[in-house]
Amino acid sequence: MTVNINNEWTMEFPEGFRVLTDEERQSMNFIENGPGVCLSDPDCHITISISWKKTGLLAALADPKDAIKTMEAKISRPMQQFGYRRGGFFERQIGGKSFSGFQYSYTAQNTDMTGESLIGKSGKVFYYLHFYARSEMPESTEVWKNILDSANWLR
Repeated sequence: MTVNINNEWTMEFPEGFRVLTDEERQSMNFIENGPGVCLSDPDCHITISISWKKTGLLAALADPKDAIKTMEAKISRPMQQFGYRRGGFFERQIGGKSFSGFQYSYTAQNTDMTGESLIGKSGKVFYYLHFYARSEMPESTEVWKNILDSANWLR
C-alpha cells in the first residue's frame, strides 16, 4: 500500500498494514496532535505514526540534529511511567533527505516494547516519524527499515 505524506513524499507499506481511523488515532496517547497518518499491522504488532508541522521563519532555520534532542525530552518525560530507556542517537537518509533519530525501549501492559523516533525537514516542514513494536519480534525492525527505504520524495 502506498501512503502519500503531505503531498510531498510517499512510502510503501507491506501487506497487513492499514491506516487507523481518526477515532483509533484519537484513542492513542500522542504527545502532540496535528496532521498526520497512523498505520498498524496487528499481526506483526507494529504501529507507525507520521506527522508534520509547518514551521515559522526562525524554526525554518532549525536543524533536525538539534530538534531531535527536544523531541527525546518530550517523549521521555511521559514515558518514565513505562520504564523508558533511551538507546542511542543516529542519523539516517530517508529518500535522500537527512533525518535525525533515537531508539528507546519501554514496557506497556507487561510487554517489552522497542521504539524509534525520527525528525527530518523538507523546506519549512518538519516531519516526525515514530515506530513501535514488540521487543520479542526483532524482525519488525527489518520491516521498518524496508518502509523507510521505500521513501520517494515528490518534490
